[in-house]
Amino acid sequence: MIPLKSTVSCQSFRTIMRPLHVPFLLLLGALAHGASIQRASPVSDATLIADLASESYPVRVTATRELWERGKEVLPMLENAARSINPESAARARDLIRKIRIGLTTDSQPRLIGLIEAYDQASPAERRKIVTTIRRDGAYLPLLKLYALEGDEATLRAIAPEMQGVAIAAARQLMMNGKPEPEEVKKILELGRVEPDQLMALADFHRVHGSLEKELKRARANRRESGYLWRSYLLAAAGRPAEAAKEAEAGGYPEAAARWQLLAGDPVPWLVRAETPVHQIVPEALESYREAVRGLWEGKPVPQNLVSGLSDGVTGNLDDESWHTVAILYALGARQEGDEAYRKLTPTQAFVYFDNSERIDDALRLLSINPRKPDFAGWVGARFEKMIDDPDDSDVARDELKIIGSFMERRGLIDLTTELFVPGLIRLSDRDPEWYCELLAGFFMPDLEEGSGPITEAVLRAAATFAEGDEGRLSMIRASLLGEDPMAVETWSLIDRQMPAASLIDRLRLSATLLGKVPDSRGEAKGWWDRQLADLPEAGDRNDILRWTLMLRLTMAVPDARRFLEVDRICEQAGIKPGAGDELLEDVQLDGMRLQCYELTGQWEKVLESYRSHFESTPDSVLQLALIASACRKTGDLDEARRLERRMSELVLGESHLMVQIGTIYAREGELEIAREWRRRAAMMAVQDDAFIETCDDLDDEAKYEGDWKLSASIGEAVMFYAVMKGDMAFRDPAILLRGRAAIEVSRGLAEIDAGHREQGIAHLKRWEDVVYDDPAMADHFFAAFRKRGLQTLHDEWFGRAWKRYHSVLADYPDSVNTLNSAAWIAARACRKLDDAERSSSRAVQLDPDNWMYLDTQAEVWFARHDREQAVKWSDRSASKFNYITDVAELFRQNQRFHEGPFPPP
Repeated sequence: MIPLKSTVSCQSFRTIMRPLHVPFLLLLGALAHGASIQRASPVSDATLIADLASESYPVRVTATRELWERGKEVLPMLENAARSINPESAARARDLIRKIRIGLTTDSQPRLIGLIEAYDQASPAERRKIVTTIRRDGAYLPLLKLYALEGDEATLRAIAPEMQGVAIAAARQLMMNGKPEPEEVKKILELGRVEPDQLMALADFHRVHGSLEKELKRARANRRESGYLWRSYLLAAAGRPAEAAKEAEAGGYPEAAARWQLLAGDPVPWLVRAETPVHQIVPEALESYREAVRGLWEGKPVPQNLVSGLSDGVTGNLDDESWHTVAILYALGARQEGDEAYRKLTPTQAFVYFDNSERIDDALRLLSINPRKPDFAGWVGARFEKMIDDPDDSDVARDELKIIGSFMERRGLIDLTTELFVPGLIRLSDRDPEWYCELLAGFFMPDLEEGSGPITEAVLRAAATFAEGDEGRLSMIRASLLGEDPMAVETWSLIDRQMPAASLIDRLRLSATLLGKVPDSRGEAKGWWDRQLADLPEAGDRNDILRWTLMLRLTMAVPDARRFLEVDRICEQAGIKPGAGDELLEDVQLDGMRLQCYELTGQWEKVLESYRSHFESTPDSVLQLALIASACRKTGDLDEARRLERRMSELVLGESHLMVQIGTIYAREGELEIAREWRRRAAMMAVQDDAFIETCDDLDDEAKYEGDWKLSASIGEAVMFYAVMKGDMAFRDPAILLRGRAAIEVSRGLAEIDAGHREQGIAHLKRWEDVVYDDPAMADHFFAAFRKRGLQTLHDEWFGRAWKRYHSVLADYPDSVNTLNSAAWIAARACRKLDDAERSSSRAVQLDPDNWMYLDTQAEVWFARHDREQAVKWSDRSASKFNYITDVAELFRQNQRFHEGPFPPP
């Protein structure tokens, strides 16, 4: 939070005396029991004021209630009465003044009235508890007015944390419950002791209501510290970061100024000032990293003594500090030193990193395998012998087998992997069956922590051999490889019933494929699905319900939106209502799944219908308004979308977290320009570092897609700093940080060129060439930018080096599926070697037909060929195969581009 040097208040209040002689709840009780006077005609205000001092209890009670009902109009007379020499009359007047100013009426909930009365008699600590209760009850406006009237400093300190955001909540509540005049909302936002988020809400109010420039002009006359802060917030709401930073700096708010300077393209002030979270254990070298990056932006190279010292300090001890050190080396672009340190730290995980980076020779050398003449047979055989001869000390051999086996399988050497692994696995099967099943499961499942993939075909064959003819072993194998959840159990049971004559290996393989554990490279799962969908049920008996419920679930195991909707249609047609009490779908919301599948298949009328039916009871939630508005845009109802967006903009009130969520909603629906606008606004109007950082990742991507290279480089440094601070290279993939540095430096080079410094920009790009030339991010964002700026020579040189690396791998491993896809991707984005790219992409899709990324690459190849029809066909297919849980914004961006965007420059 931005620390305020002094309390910023839009309104001052005098302290109100609080003694109460008669608790008001007792007074209500008296009224309920008839202690009042029935009046034949209205009584004047003066008479009621005089009756406060009456000796008659019913007269006093009646006068008190009637004055309370008249509210603000009698405040001047009550203030005079509060100065009365009659102590009881004065006390009753003061009590009424307080209730009226707080906003309590005779219709207010007795619970709220009681809490306010208890507050008046409580200690500061007790008052904080009462404030918490009132806030939890949603009585925001009375609470805000109570806070505004509080004059006791101890109480203010005690309750201040509970008051964060109350003014915003009160204003939003008022707007949700009706259509107040803007001035009413503005007055609420000016109440109390204004905090930074409240001040930003007020700035956003002026932006939405068109009074921003007028208020900014008025604020220029205020030369106090609070005036600088107010002007900076108004400028932030206007989207003018450089001017906002200047005002904040002049007013003594350097943290806020640094954020806006970063958004203006200068990350150095933010890097210098960025604080680490209180409970975050940060790398010892973080300050050195901070200074080194500052030097990079000032044109200095990374100090070699820093790089050498970091590299030398890494040993084979897998402690957090060693991981942090490796991360910092890569984040500084010290690729060679980072590689050496990573090799020392953990050769096996360095193998995975080199393998994933298509540096096959480096990877194999780490395991003492000659990359030119790899003796996989001897290497694998030696590890199996180690496991057989020394079972108590075989963990290293087992881990190495997992790494090399998954490497061979991903590189397309499935037959060789099966040939080398099955005999060794069978030899181990005479040991404890439970241990053996755990061993097979460890090989069969991806290791997320180590980053290695599965070994599938060899394990399935060994498992079938082990379990053939033995129901007990088969039960253990099924549980180990397929799982014990209801979906896995029912899938096996169904396959077993449908294919009694099939071999055990075929049944295991098909079950694993349907469950998403093995790619459908043989087309077996597709054939099975075709048979199921052709077999329409005639009635919804129990067997049909179970089978079709299972198939609904299987469309989520291997995501396929079109297949889900087809199965759902068949169920409806047959009168089957799956999910009622069925454990297969107990954790699945079918309505939510239908909605997601409608989105992925572009059925926006159904999406809109679903939103409206879901939100009919509470349509004024800000995020619900965003969902409905974005769907209206997709259906072409722009007038309704704009009406909803106007209301949504009024309700947001400068809340950065809400803006981020709105941006995500619009991105999910493919409304990318609007998403970008909300994300920029979220970054500009964030008043806390955590809210600001929340926006940075998305904003960095948006800046790249817009070609705003200055902003991309600056925001990228903020993202990188937090990744380094948290040790967030996923600890296993330093390519993430190396890629981040590459993207920052290429963005800086392009920004120099765009600023008219062409020679300096090109020199900067060449200076970082060895770090960035073969990074996939070059194809994602930068190749087209190079061609647009006439950097054809550099473009073709960098593409050529990356292409050569991929094809050197494919020469040795022609069915290396991810390499095939990567080669096709960079060629398509570079608009080079498109025939080769199409062949590579087609083969990747053949090997893994349900992988949405491979289908998207196929669409990219056709788009580079200027064939929109084919690009759209493959992109739509990619969308239907998307993982529903993952953010779909990038997928929609691609799909929209293929449908409507210009073809890439040559």
